[in-house]
Amino acid sequence: HSDEADITYRLSVEGGVLRLSSVRTTPIGLTAMEKDRFAAPALYGSVIRIVRNRAGKATGFRISMMGGRLRNVLFERVD
Repeated sequence: HSDEADITYRLSVEGGVLRLSSVRTTPIGLTAMEKDRFAAPALYGSVIRIVRNRAGKATGFRISMMGGRLRNVLFERVD
């Protein structure tokens, strides 16, 4: 969830593909670019980077959209 962007996204694996979704969007397939970094061309050319703690557990992700709508905005994991 991001208070700054006022939205909660959900990451899930469906059919071997990592997908991003929210109550406002249908699931969007992500394309791996490198470890912990994914492209989301269907979401305004976004790049998503997984954030991990020192133990290696994913604690959220940062998203940047082409055109500057969002830049390096942190979405924190909500369990």
